[in-house]
Parts: sequence; C-alpha cells; structure tokens
Amino acid sequence: MRLYSLTPYSRQSRARCVVADVGSGWDEAGTTWLLRSFPSTSTASLIAWRTPEPVKLITRSAEPESHEVSRTELRAMRQPSRPTLLPIGRSLSHRQSMRVATNLPVSLVMSNYPAPFLPARAVDIGVGGLCVQTDTLLDARAVRSVRLLLDDHQLELPVQSRWQSELGTGQEPLTGFEFTRLDEQNELALWDLIQTFGRELAGFLRGCVGLESLGFEDGFNLAMATRLRQVSAGKTLYTPEDPSSSSIYLLVRGGVVLEEFPEAGSQRRFALVKSGEPFGGLAVAAGCSAFEYAFATEESTILEFPSYTVDHLISTNPLLGIALLRATSYQWVVRLREASQAGVATRESDARLAEE
Repeated sequence: MRLYSLTPYSRQSRARCVVADVGSGWDEAGTTWLLRSFPSTSTASLIAWRTPEPVKLITRSAEPESHEVSRTELRAMRQPSRPTLLPIGRSLSHRQSMRVATNLPVSLVMSNYPAPFLPARAVDIGVGGLCVQTDTLLDARAVRSVRLLLDDHQLELPVQSRWQSELGTGQEPLTGFEFTRLDEQNELALWDLIQTFGRELAGFLRGCVGLESLGFEDGFNLAMATRLRQVSAGKTLYTPEDPSSSSIYLLVRGGVVLEEFPEAGSQRRFALVKSGEPFGGLAVAAGCSAFEYAFATEESTILEFPSYTVDHLISTNPLLGIALLRATSYQWVVRLREASQAGVATRESDARLAEE
C-alpha cells in the first residue's frame, strides 16, 4: 500500500492529509477525503466535503483526473451529527500565527442546531483564528462564523473548526477555529484588538517573578504566546495525568494551591501560588512528568503558555523562551526548598514531642 501526502489546491482548505491508495482518510480539520484514482505515483485525485455538496480537491497533477462521489457514498460516509471531539493534530501545534490571551465574549453562529447562536468566550485570538471555551462539548463542524461581542459593536467573522480538546478534571472544553475569507477591514480590526490585548498583558508579564528584566517588546512578544483560563473556586486546574499539566501557568488574580498525594489516602499541600508566580510546566522546564495537583482556592484568572507555544518561543526567540523556562524553574526550586525545610522542621518538632 502506497501513501500520499497531499496538499489541496483549493483555497477552501490549506490542511495537509495522508490517504491510502484506495479508500478514505481524514485530516486534522475533520474533512473526509476519498481517493478515487491514481493515474501515476505523482498524481492523485481526491474528493473532499464539509457540506452536502462535494468539493473537488486535486494535487500534484497538471492535468488531473477527477470523479464525483455518488450521493449513496456521501450518505454512507457522512459523519454523525452528535458532538464528537475533533483531533488536535498538527493544526494545534503548528499554528500559522501566534495568539494573545483574552477573555472576550463571543457568539457562535450555528447551522442545523437547536439554537442559532451559542454563547461562549474566546480565551485567545490572533489574525489566523481563535480558541473558544464553551460550557459543554459542541458540534464544532456546525459553527459557520463567530461574532466578537465588543464594547461598541459586533464583528462577525467566518470560521472553520480545526480542533477540540477537553481540559482537566471538571474543566470546560476548548475548540480551535481558523478564520476564513477575511477581508482587509476585518484583518485590520483584528490587529487593533490583538495589539490592545498584547499591550495590557505586556505590562503584567514584566512584573512577574523572574521576568522583571523584560523590555516592553519582549513582554509583548511573550503575551503573544498566552491563553487565558478562568477557573472557579474549588475546581481542579490540572492533575498529573492531564495533558495540560505540561503547560506553564502564571497566576493573574485569585489563588491556586499545589498538592501531592505521595501515598494512597495521603495528601500534602506544599505550595500556595501568589499572583505573578509561574507554576506547572515541569515537562518543558525540567523534562520530567508532573507530580502535583493544582486547585483553585477562589475564582481565579490564569495565563497559560501551552507547551507547543513554549517550543515555538524557544525556536523563534531563544532568549525569550529561555527566560520563561528559567523563571519557571527558579520558582520550582524555591517551592521545593521551602517544602523541604518545612518537612524538616515538622520532623524535628515531632521528635522533640516524642522525647518529652
């Protein structure tokens, strides 16, 4: 069996996919692909659809062959309408543009859905797309556009779903959307939003533990790698098993406590995170798995640096990426040292009581 890595020529999709010689395949956007013929090893003809009408997408051929998919095949291979998680895939880890954290109310414009509009919140936004947090898992393929609910007006932008991810225990799911068919006016409006959010975050980041030496430009660039998380009191931000435990976090406001469970049935609180302190991120800062559980002690606002954005920072701006890793590592050393000293003091106190 031969495999092709194919790039559609259509402007309706920039995703890459891999399909076998005969049959169907999927790309990270959740598009169905059906390989109809392969006249040579360098030519393949595909049919792809996101709507009831199929769209021809052909690659690597000056004079390609193409075939229509029958309605029977469409009905047989169409995806179920119930909400299912879209694969994260490469579209999440290789974004075309960076995003800045925000807490912007949005309205999702749905098709074939009980309610035409679904309220949500954007947790990051860029000129390429945005990440949306919803109360429950939604059918992302039914979203046709997103309305940004700004202070003085609304901005509706056409989107295409790219990925979905369930967060830690008790957390709401995230859905990533790519903007499509943006005109110059909408792009300029997005840039104004991004620069406003970036300037606000840059000032906060330059005052965080270990990042005080950053200039304004570095603070702005660091803001472009963030995502905002709102966590209710008593909720779990992450556990060692959650993929989000590899992210680096910065507490903006509220309270977060770090705990560990060294043995079954035992619990030890070893750190209380303060505003401006980094936490988490052991996987990227130290190359080891997380052992801690993070809980919100009150309503908290938290900045998240997903591990893929940290990797992007290190590759594109090494000094800035290393500054973030050093700040995180330093804070971990401080916490573990304080926890160790507290443990020694407790054992000495227990020993004196035993002697008495």
